[in-house]
Amino acid sequence: MAWRCSGKSNANLVENLMHGGLITSSVVKQTMLTVDRAWFVPSNLMHQAYKDQPLPLGHDVTISAPHMHADMLERLEPYIEPGFHALDVGSGSGYLASCMISMMYLKAKELEESGQIDAIEKFNRDTKVIGIEYVEPIYRQSLENIKKNAQLKDWMERGLLTIRHGNGWKGDEANAPFNAIHVGAAATHIPQSLVDQLANGGRMVIPVGKHGIFHSQKLMVVDKDRKGSVEERTVNYVAFVPLVNPEND
Repeated sequence: MAWRCSGKSNANLVENLMHGGLITSSVVKQTMLTVDRAWFVPSNLMHQAYKDQPLPLGHDVTISAPHMHADMLERLEPYIEPGFHALDVGSGSGYLASCMISMMYLKAKELEESGQIDAIEKFNRDTKVIGIEYVEPIYRQSLENIKKNAQLKDWMERGLLTIRHGNGWKGDEANAPFNAIHVGAAATHIPQSLVDQLANGGRMVIPVGKHGIFHSQKLMVVDKDRKGSVEERTVNYVAFVPLVNPEND
């Protein structure tokens, strides 16, 4: 069904993802309407920005297909709340990290409108979304992508949203624990450092497996309960570019 979800605009793309059953959460819908995919696509591929397919960013890095972003956000949505900490490993274009912080803000606005008067204050005080990208030209371009939107740029300038150049396999211990962790490229195995940095009661979504036509990759959900016990399960089969591991270079 996913291949039918391409649109002529961002709104049309999101509408088709909903009709295809790939978006069921109203806040995921609003998040993807708010964060325009075209901001994160290379200028020479702008005519393909709303196609439901991965697009190359250069340096063997891609921006995932919209249906995959929708799936990741649907699985992580309960763990992305105002004031939470979220980590995007292999953050690439910056799209998913931008969706994470936008979702937190949309939830804060909704809470404030329903009478929780400190929701926006909590968002501004405690929110931390970290993206880590190892490929330096991609990292630098992601900063420019984010600056295309005034709200995202403001969050980045205030430190609520941070994209760093570094080794995603090691996570970001200084800002841990993370309530939600998204890994945007396939790891050969689940990095223990990311499991360690997952908060009690948190969730990580990560593709695992070798890259290539003779290998299969699994999309895995890693949940850590309130007492710190970890459960791993396979929820789908996927095809991602590999997560660069500098220690193997």
